[in-house]
Order: sequence, then structure tokens, then C-alpha cells
Amino acid sequence: MTSDAVATTFTAEAHAGNVGRDDLLIEVRDLHVHFHLYEGVARALNGVDFEIRQGKSLGVIGESGCGKSVTAQTIMRILPTPPARIVRGEVLLHLRDANDGRAPETVRILELDASGEKMRSIRWKEIAMVFQEPMTSFSPLFTIGNQIIEAILLHLPHLSKREARERTIDMLGRVGIPQPRRLVDAYPHQLSGGMRQRAMIAMALSCNPKLLIADEPTTALDVTIEAQILELLKSLQEEFGMALMYISHDLAVVGEMADEIIVMYLGMVMERATTDELFARPLHPYTQALWRSIPRIEGDQERLMPISGTLPSPYAEHKGCPFFSRCEHRIRGLCDTQRPPMFRVSPSHQVSCFLYQP
Repeated sequence: MTSDAVATTFTAEAHAGNVGRDDLLIEVRDLHVHFHLYEGVARALNGVDFEIRQGKSLGVIGESGCGKSVTAQTIMRILPTPPARIVRGEVLLHLRDANDGRAPETVRILELDASGEKMRSIRWKEIAMVFQEPMTSFSPLFTIGNQIIEAILLHLPHLSKREARERTIDMLGRVGIPQPRRLVDAYPHQLSGGMRQRAMIAMALSCNPKLLIADEPTTALDVTIEAQILELLKSLQEEFGMALMYISHDLAVVGEMADEIIVMYLGMVMERATTDELFARPLHPYTQALWRSIPRIEGDQERLMPISGTLPSPYAEHKGCPFFSRCEHRIRGLCDTQRPPMFRVSPSHQVSCFLYQP
């Protein structure tokens, strides 16, 4: 059996085991996204698979250019098209909210018109996103309050403009913005970086989404404000019962925020496990290399060990494991010719590496 066939069989078995489970919120299956550029075709995602459960947190880690943000933008259907193109794959959104009287529904997000009414009703109401840089996420021409109120009225049309304004003020207060009744009429440039990020979180949570995607939400903040934002996200997740997809380069932060973690490299998922299991026993050579590059406070200080080599070109089509050229444990004739499938080493730990082939 070829590697692709093994991978397909494994994926089918894994998803077959998910049938009937009522806690799944998002399923991403065999997702491929390419960018058609002047330099060539950049293969941003190459068969990404994962699930997010209701009320749980999924951490996504990996080097720059591994496809973390592209995955989030694909789920939200906000990819720049052109040059982006979804080649194949599925993103399933399972809606089972009995409180609103709707029957259980599974939405195939990639089959929807990205700018159509159905997808626009899903954005912010079912899936919301906090972007890396809030200064560019808000329009400088309108107040913070006007932009949040617009999102609320779009998805909750039964509310009056006055009720939407009160909801906005309440949400700004919940995320820790002082004097929300006054600052609701402030423009983005009148707020500090930390306040803008809090306002962005308030906007994302204004319609009580089922899933919040946080894409490097503390990139431009100092460590004190970063700690406050992270604590805020955790408390709001518990209060609203929403799922969280947290994207970051900071392994320590992801370890604090996530129940499960996927490790991505060059548009593929290299390893997936619960947070405790991944930190206690990283298996993939790439994950182990990431762990060795983290500075440690306790014990004797050792020289940091950067990952050798350079990231392969995203324009090249890799037949085997994308980490082959940088791997210390590569097997020539195997790792460079066949893509390793996901091997299940425990009920909650999977790794894409031939070293763990049964």
C-alpha cells in the first residue's frame, strides 16, 4: 500500500470513529490551499486534518510560513482570491444549539459563497476572529463603538440601535476597558495597543460565537498586557462556553491556553496530542527541535540549539516528508520518497513520522 493510501485509510478510520459524537464543532479534512503567484504556485496547505470540540481549546504552533494563519482564514472564508485557491478538502461546521429552536445542522463551509448571505451569517455569529494587529483591523474613519454596533446589528437584527449600543458598552466593560460609556465613542488611534486589542476581542465576542480564532492576538503587546489579554481570553471562554483556536509561535503561551495542540510545518500537521502529552513526550523530530530551541529558566543554562537548515521552498512539491532535509533521524529512500501518514501512538497522540510505524 502506498503512503497516500495508508494516509487516506487512517483518515477515513479516524473520521469513522467520530461519527455520532455530539461534541464536534469544526472538522477540517484534507485541506489543500495554493497561492498562484508570479513566482509559481505556493502550496500553503497540503492536507491539513484536525477537529475542534465544543468548549475546548486547540493550539496551533509552528514556524512562520507553516500555514497557521492560512488555515484560520480558510475557515473564515476570508482568503484573498486571487491569488489564493482552495484546491480540495472540507471544513464542516456542526451547529447543535437547541436554545434557538434550530434542528442540528452541518454546514459545509467551503461549498458556500464566501461573500454570500449564508457565510456572512456565520462570520462573527458562529465563528469570530481576533487578528494580529488591531490597528489595521479597525477602520480609522469610524469609532470603535460604531464598528462593533454595525457587527451586532448585522447578525442580531432584532435588536434596536440603542440596544446594540448598550450591548457594545457592556462588552467593552467585560473585556476590561475603563469608562466604556466614554471610550465607546473613541477612534482606534485614541486607544493604546492593549486597549485596541481588548476592543477587538469585544467585537469578536459581541455576537456570542461558538468558536473564537485568536491569531497571534498578543504580537504587538508588552509582556504585562500580554498576560492580561491571555487571562481575559481564558475567563471569557469559560464564561461564554465557546471553543478557542489559538495560533502562536510562543510554545509556553499555547501550553497555558490549549487543551490540544497541533504542530504544523510547511502546510502539514506533523503531530497532534493533548497539551500535557505533547509537552511531556514530543515525538516528531521537528517538535523535539522546537522544544530544544526554547530558553529555560530552571536548571543549568545551556546553549540554545536552533533547527539546522532552512525552510524548504513552498513552491516545490515535496514527495516525502517536508522536514526531511533538516531531520537528524531521516531514513533515505523512505522519508524522501513517501509522505508519512499519521500514526496513532496513543489514544490522544498522533504523529506523522516513519519512526513510529508499527
